[in-house]
Amino acid sequence: MPSPNPVYRGMDQATLDAQYDARAAVPDHAERTARRALWSMRARTSLACDLDVHYGAGARETLDIFPAAQPGAPVEVYIHGGFWRAKSKSDVSFIAEAMVPAGVTFVAIEYDLVPNVTLDVIVAQSRAAVAWVYRNIGRYGGDPARIHVSGVSAGAHLGAMVLATPWQTMHGLPEDLVKGACLVSGFYDLEPIRLTSENRTYGLDVAGARLNSPILHIPTHAGPLVLAVGDGETPEFRRQTADFEAAWQAAGHACTLIEAPGLHHYDMALEAGNATGPIVRAVLAGIGRMA
Repeated sequence: MPSPNPVYRGMDQATLDAQYDARAAVPDHAERTARRALWSMRARTSLACDLDVHYGAGARETLDIFPAAQPGAPVEVYIHGGFWRAKSKSDVSFIAEAMVPAGVTFVAIEYDLVPNVTLDVIVAQSRAAVAWVYRNIGRYGGDPARIHVSGVSAGAHLGAMVLATPWQTMHGLPEDLVKGACLVSGFYDLEPIRLTSENRTYGLDVAGARLNSPILHIPTHAGPLVLAVGDGETPEFRRQTADFEAAWQAAGHACTLIEAPGLHHYDMALEAGNATGPIVRAVLAGIGRMA
């Protein structure tokens, strides 16, 4: 039954807030986060890597590069989550353990966090990081003609905004710079985010929500996209993914949906590095098809 005081799609404020409160929905989220940190530390000590390479002048405008053994390797650019307000690239180093042995150079990018900067700035930083990778990854043995982008949660949102980038206009680069993507448990319409109580941190107004909603900026050119969501996530996370899939396909673009049985939001972040799981298999298959 719709709320007598609806805020969004018949939900009252408390219900809407709960839909986008991944921590409250997963009481043992801290254990998952600690596991990722441990695995990521292991990756940084066991794999060759160049850490904290600057793509810009800002203190957090850095990225970590885990080169594949063979030169001319395809490149996976990964954008971490954390609702734009937390986490770092160091939390996702563990994904390199699935990528590098498969012959893929792995790059994890960093960005500033709200409320220190606006979401506009974070989107611009994500785009600048990918542009830097295109221009410079050859020095690390990567192939700039084979760039694939992935992200989870807020990182999936930023990845979708990267896909919407007018590369020629903004950076003087080829429009087909990104050859494919895998976006996991993301936000693609920011209007409900604007209406949550947490918007006091994000600082979104109506114009900002529209400007940074990937579903309103589907590109005219796009490589194959994989979308993933857990069936243990909240209905709003699942709806966001379904709506973005529909919009992507309506534009004539190829899209594959992975619905992970029994997995919640924090499980999906771990699955991004599970070498035998469907997400990594889909990423590697997409990378393998890049021309």
